[in-house]
Amino acid sequence: MVLTPTWDIVYLALGTAIVVYSCIIDRAWTAKIILATYAAILATDAFGLLFESFLMNATYIDLSRGFADRVAFLAVCKLLAFAVTLVTFARKTGYSLELSDSESYFLNISSRVFYGLMSALLITTALLVYTTGSSFIFGAFGGLVSAQTAVSDTYQGAGTEFVRLIYENARWIFLVPAGALLFRIK
Repeated sequence: MVLTPTWDIVYLALGTAIVVYSCIIDRAWTAKIILATYAAILATDAFGLLFESFLMNATYIDLSRGFADRVAFLAVCKLLAFAVTLVTFARKTGYSLELSDSESYFLNISSRVFYGLMSALLITTALLVYTTGSSFIFGAFGGLVSAQTAVSDTYQGAGTEFVRLIYENARWIFLVPAGALLFRIK
């Protein structure tokens, strides 16, 4: 049996790594990472819109030299901005969350796995949307954005049904962790 790597496998491996890491750290840190992911998504979308409207449309400078096209260059810039802002917001912000742990070992583990799944879905969905050159907030919710594109040819290949499902349901994946944090699912 030969295992052919697909984008589904890449995103499942990344999501699994995030869930395992969330089980290692406690639930409060995972919730802090979820909130930092929301802040990073908003900051990256604002950066992407600013970058696209001012710098990429400038006639006197070509920032995308060496890339196949401007959408690929914008996607790389958004991915870098997302990574930097996620790490910065998660590590350098002054807030902390106090989530009390249950006395049951099973409930503690299951809540860590649940928060890890929410974090993994949110992060991998943001990465997926940014690699297509789209905007997470404006593109996923149908707002005005000039960088909104369809799913790239990379994700339309055979065997990427999971990735297509995530991309098509990005708005729901964006809302579920926020709702869970509002109601503090234990």
